Amino acid sequence: MKTILSARLMLRNDPAARSLRMCGIVGVIGPQFASRDVYQALLMLQHRGQDSAGILSVDTVRGQFHLHKALGQVASVFSPEQIANLPGECAIGHTRYSTIGAVREGDLQPMAISHPTGVAMVHNGNLSNQDELRSTPRAQGRMYLSGNDLEDLLHSFADSYDPKAPTFEGLVRSVKTIFDHAEGGYSVVGALGSQGLFGFRDPHGIRPLILATRKEADGTKSVALASETGALKFLGFE
Repeated sequence: MKTILSARLMLRNDPAARSLRMCGIVGVIGPQFASRDVYQALLMLQHRGQDSAGILSVDTVRGQFHLHKALGQVASVFSPEQIANLPGECAIGHTRYSTIGAVREGDLQPMAISHPTGVAMVHNGNLSNQDELRSTPRAQGRMYLSGNDLEDLLHSFADSYDPKAPTFEGLVRSVKTIFDHAEGGYSVVGALGSQGLFGFRDPHGIRPLILATRKEADGTKSVALASETGALKFLGFE
């Protein structure tokens, strides 16, 4: 099943959001080797972040995520051999630019957790209440791996996701939980195990996220989400 969740919400100017970081995010589902498209899209989004790059692919044959991320620009982070080690029909990618503190390898994206069905995400934005989120009773019992607020979004999503519910209903519930608790401007692209690709923006639509499709030679349809239309048009998505 290929599931797309897209929140098209009103854009509102927010001075706090404008002063923070800008990153490039992309997700593709459909082609036999989605990471190749994601790599090309990241090259087109390089101007949105030069500090680091990463790609995660969903391998439904082996039932696992494949991940490669490192400090540096896209072309230097990925070799043809590394792209070949990212198989699957779904992949997400990220280029990072941070104006807040030093870039640490533990903060690089994509990020993933194995429960409840395996969730991976990339995001562009910033949470203004991260300290508050990490001070809740449930959060205080965790050992965090990074200072990146994407990790908080991941946990919030996974904690509220019901794997027994229909996929779309489960997605809506988890995204609503994020909307109810996470403050700030953000756009997110993610992969929900073998269920598919999803994306959403904060309730004010501060950060950009574009949805597009492409018809493949075999008649099937691929779907992509990205920070900018240029990256999608370059790959033939409309």
